[in-house]
Amino acid sequence: MSNDPSLIQFLAAAGVFGATLAFILQALGSWLQRQRELHGLLRLLSAELKQNSVQTYHFSRRPDAMQNHFIPGWESTVWKENAPRVAQLISESDFEVLVQYYKEIITVQVLRAAMMASDDQTKEEYSTLVPFLKDERFPQLQDASDEALRVLDNILQRNWQRLKPF
Repeated sequence: MSNDPSLIQFLAAAGVFGATLAFILQALGSWLQRQRELHGLLRLLSAELKQNSVQTYHFSRRPDAMQNHFIPGWESTVWKENAPRVAQLISESDFEVLVQYYKEIITVQVLRAAMMASDDQTKEEYSTLVPFLKDERFPQLQDASDEALRVLDNILQRNWQRLKPF
């Protein structure tokens, strides 16, 4: 093989080009993976929020049902398991909307647990919360739910637009 400088320069340039191309393709692959992960996580959160919205509607119509152990309450499992990763993948302002929503969920979960307490005195004390829940907490929870779903839908829409070409 000849020690032709133009051949050596060509091979060096091809190596640099190949490495650059590999880097770009790897970065694109990582970006696509993050977008797919985000899309999946947000779909799970959206399903959880929609189910919680149904529960809020049900309990706002029949607050006495909150004391029934057989009726499921609000869920926050998807959020608890995935909040740190979601925080890395969405904007701070969108994440804050979700945080506020789940704070409302935790509040009504705690109040419901107290209403379902086994001793009659505690049940009696917390049964006075029913008007408060119906008139204040449930409307606040529904507003927080609507805002959180709006944020999730917006992010999912933007994310889907980015993923469509792929």
